[in-house]
Amino acid sequence: MVRKIESGVLERTPITENSCLRQKLYPEQDTSKDPNDWCNNYDKILVERTIMDRTDLASTILRLPAVYGPRDNQHRFSSYLNLKRMMDKRPFIIMDESFANWRWAHSYVENVALAIVLALIDNRSSGRIFNVGEPVAHTIIDYVHEIGKKLGWDGEIVLAPKKILPEFLKFPLDTTQQLVMDSRRIREELGYNEKVSWDDGLIRTIEWELENPPKKNNPKYRLEFDYEKEDEVLKEIGRR
Repeated sequence: MVRKIESGVLERTPITENSCLRQKLYPEQDTSKDPNDWCNNYDKILVERTIMDRTDLASTILRLPAVYGPRDNQHRFSSYLNLKRMMDKRPFIIMDESFANWRWAHSYVENVALAIVLALIDNRSSGRIFNVGEPVAHTIIDYVHEIGKKLGWDGEIVLAPKKILPEFLKFPLDTTQQLVMDSRRIREELGYNEKVSWDDGLIRTIEWELENPPKKNNPKYRLEFDYEKEDEVLKEIGRR
């Protein structure tokens, strides 16, 4: 549902390891590209099936959230979490109201690495599936507010309905389905617990982003910045 490739009843949250998986395969598929392009042959569900069908392997599956932190080649903080706009001292940041209030499981990169190590060294993980994610699935606007506080940004976040926003301000996923993950299993069975706090993870990520701004030719960095068009939207809704 999030990638708009299937419809149906929303999955109940929090999403557990036993929740229903996507029915349609190849969520990144793009028929305009070469059939051999990665996006037309990429699906994690098929990997899970292959691994779990191997009786000769001691296998474990970790279902990861959106991972942020140093070396994030998608530069999530700069793009959809608006760090760049704050550094550019924009007095207003416009956000799609549905996206701003979306709960999307995230985790700091070092905490994800710890979960992977625990699964590798603990025999109790064999044959198990674990969700990995922060204990609280913060809303997107929660992240933006916290980043703003840490940068000393004193601007205002303006929420607007998707229908009045230009394409570059619309997040390209369907936010109707909340992505709140239940990560109790890995905590209870393997003793997993985050070593880097949410606050420290945000600070470390911000520091790395400021030292390593995204390059324009980075194919993973998809979101645009057009401040003239943003100002036009602000005028339309009476904020300029």
